Amino acid sequence: MQNIPINQITPTRHPLTQTQLNRTTTLIHTPETPHWEIQRAQIITLVRDSNHKSHHAQYASGLTAAQIRNIPLWHTTHTIELISTAPAKFHTSKIATTKYQIKRVRRTYPPEAYTQISDIPTLSPEYLILEILRLPNPITAFVSADAILRQITNTDRKMIKYRHAEIHQAKQALLRLATPENLGKFTKRVRRRIPLLDPYSESPAESALRIMLLQLRQESLQSQHQVPNPRGGFYYGDIYIPALHTICEADGAMKYADASAYQAEKEREINLNTAGYRVVRMHWRELTSPEALAILAGKLHLPFRKRPATL
Repeated sequence: MQNIPINQITPTRHPLTQTQLNRTTTLIHTPETPHWEIQRAQIITLVRDSNHKSHHAQYASGLTAAQIRNIPLWHTTHTIELISTAPAKFHTSKIATTKYQIKRVRRTYPPEAYTQISDIPTLSPEYLILEILRLPNPITAFVSADAILRQITNTDRKMIKYRHAEIHQAKQALLRLATPENLGKFTKRVRRRIPLLDPYSESPAESALRIMLLQLRQESLQSQHQVPNPRGGFYYGDIYIPALHTICEADGAMKYADASAYQAEKEREINLNTAGYRVVRMHWRELTSPEALAILAGKLHLPFRKRPATL
């Protein structure tokens, strides 16, 4: 039995908890260890174990590689995605005693598409974006792809004035890689999505809200829209819709953890209203609801179509 401590981020201290991963491996961690850190450790361990047992090279791909890179996901997944050099075109297998399954696929990426993270062979950031943009669900795809592009371009809200050229160049580089040789039948989908990437979306909730607005056929959206603060500096609106002169705010599950945060946000909203902006909020519960698009359309007084715009 192999005992693996998870102590890269959370210092090990008593009391300890054990999580059985498979027949031969147990993860040891503190009760305070975040669930996402436990899951990341599980995935890294299972990928390493699979690589050790395989006779062919394997590379972490898709949302698996995103988790290894600490990239946020919209939904938790228990499928470990690997690019395999084995002759078989496609293979999925269940890992005994765990909730995970391994999905192996073949790709035709060039050698420069691969790198290593945490000693695990994986896709480079650019090719990982292409791989994730293949996904059918646009919200799942953009939540992670936006975050990877944010890492590549080192973007934050204070750099909006200075990063446009770099972001444009990064997107052009992605378009050059988005060829039929690399993407096959997914080429059109990925090339359609690359221009819509937005590294200024600073959280999964903001990325999801932006995609929902695009699905409602709202155009020329501006992330981190600057509005002068009467006390100096700027407010940053999550997403500005010029056609509606409306700022949409994505409220995460922990945004109003204390009274002072709530009061500051109410003051901010009053000042935005005074400046002439309408403010529409979507809470995390609404964003993750099956009726999210209908809820958002209702708040914006937009017609709701059961078939959203194709992204």
